[in-house]
Amino acid sequence: MTVPAPVNALGVAISAEGGWQPPINREAGLTPPDWRSRLIISGRGETILKKLALISGIASVVAVVLDLYPLTMFLSLPFCLIWSYCGWLHNEPQLKWVNILFMCLYAYGIMRYFLMRDPSQAGV
Repeated sequence: MTVPAPVNALGVAISAEGGWQPPINREAGLTPPDWRSRLIISGRGETILKKLALISGIASVVAVVLDLYPLTMFLSLPFCLIWSYCGWLHNEPQLKWVNILFMCLYAYGIMRYFLMRDPSQAGV
């Protein structure tokens, strides 16, 4: 059995070291989860995301081989978004930062495509 932490007049838990802790749910005796736990999804959800990333990655490679610009950027961006999330989820810093770099480059390329495109060729 755990003993709840002492609480000050504002309902904020006081740790033994004197530092701040999140407010305690007095009925349940639980502290609220930290921000990282809000980003976590189930194993099934992560599997679905990884399958979508695989499909997006394969489609992007096919678009590169068939020279289907700018489809390559539109297919690669979701791939990078998903793998950045999964890298953040499991604390894989190299995977996370490489994908964030590519995500920024793809976002720049997509913005440049729409800004530099000739309006007379809107249907092309």
